[in-house]
Amino acid sequence: MSTLHAITVPKWGMSMEEGEITEWRVDVGDEVSVGDEIVDIETSKIVNTAESTCSGTLVRIVAQPGEIHKVAMLLGVVAEGEVSEAEVDAFISSYTPDAAALNKPLVGREEPHSTAQPAVATAQAEAQPAPAADTTRALEDDPDDSAVKASTVARRIARAHGINLHNVAATGRHGRVSKWDVEKAAGIRIRAKAARVAAAEQERSTADDSRTSATPVARRLAKKLNINLNDVTPSGRHQRVTKRDIEQAARATSGVEHYSEEPLSGMRKAIARHLSEAKQSIPHYRVSVDIELDSLLSQRSYMNGELGQRISVNDFIVKACASALRQVPAVNVQFAGDRIRHFEQADISVAVALESGLVTPVIRKADCKSLPQIAAETQRLVQRAQSGQLSLDEIRGGSFTVSNLGMYGVDQFDAIINMPQAAILAVGTAREQPVVRDGRILAATVMRISLSSDHRAIDGATAAKFLRALKGLLENPASMLL
Repeated sequence: MSTLHAITVPKWGMSMEEGEITEWRVDVGDEVSVGDEIVDIETSKIVNTAESTCSGTLVRIVAQPGEIHKVAMLLGVVAEGEVSEAEVDAFISSYTPDAAALNKPLVGREEPHSTAQPAVATAQAEAQPAPAADTTRALEDDPDDSAVKASTVARRIARAHGINLHNVAATGRHGRVSKWDVEKAAGIRIRAKAARVAAAEQERSTADDSRTSATPVARRLAKKLNINLNDVTPSGRHQRVTKRDIEQAARATSGVEHYSEEPLSGMRKAIARHLSEAKQSIPHYRVSVDIELDSLLSQRSYMNGELGQRISVNDFIVKACASALRQVPAVNVQFAGDRIRHFEQADISVAVALESGLVTPVIRKADCKSLPQIAAETQRLVQRAQSGQLSLDEIRGGSFTVSNLGMYGVDQFDAIINMPQAAILAVGTAREQPVVRDGRILAATVMRISLSSDHRAIDGATAAKFLRALKGLLENPASMLL
């Protein structure tokens, strides 16, 4: 007798209500085991990987990439033993979401399965010289690897690339070889393949490219432009072929500029929805002020040089904002319909630009932390953001946002409020310029900041008081250290 199991949308955090299916990592007919990575789901700008909670054969994929489903809704079906199509159909039609799963987040899943490690590994691999022949052969050496602990997907990819699992460094749970581990090893072979393709004067391949690692968008574009993925040099994470790779390949072969359209990613949809609602529903107004940073830069130079710290100007700004919110608590608020919500601590969201969009991880209780603590936490959160590891709890719940474009040479800009917060600080670049002091013209390093505020909760005079407090802290940074 066969047993059927439902693959559903996990609840990663109390606030999670739905997720968008971005990619299945297994195909119908694949064997899966408990803990295998089976499907990527994007939730509020974060892509998590759902793992199988059962063992068996994937017999049906119900939800396709691009679809959005509520927590606990059915995504696929796994069967233990033989099962007929009619039984699977009956299971799907009778499926009802588990009421407990709707309200209870997965224990221990606040930190989704790591993708940072493979990202770092990929970067390291890219820095290595072109693989030697004996290196790729080494991946094939050793006898039977069936005893090596590996996920089903990892084993399938390894088999496709002729890689022996004995020669792959395992980074998965409990020492298992993961899909990423194999893809890293496979990257060596892919680059070798790309070199051979280039040496053959870019002759078009007719070989099956269904096994070549590529993003769904890249695969669709390649099909549209009649480009074989085997002819394309991958540049994406884990040696995946990206949309940009396809576009470059198209230009190289035809000399004609191509463009394509692609559906919005879950992150881009969230950004579009979130900021459109903010821009349309919040009565923004802005106030700006110039800050002289020479004292701060001197203090930072001393701390980084003499004390061996790694503190950025933005760390000072985050600390200063948190301290200024203490001094002017009327800015540390939210508009909540028929009431104003006052926060007792300064949780500062820091805007981090990614290739795929924008995320705002939160530094909790920044008003109670030292500059080195803020610097260390910011670095940790940025690294997690860049590697796609941020959890929902790390990006939600901030009371104020700092958005800094100074590193891009932007003098000034106005930021859209990060709902449901009531204020956001836009930070421009610091430049040396003349200033008048006591009737004399002097050179000073000046930075312009702009505060966007929700007028329903923060009056203009209150915003001005906040900027005055912030200016005082940044121009006299020693006061933040008391």
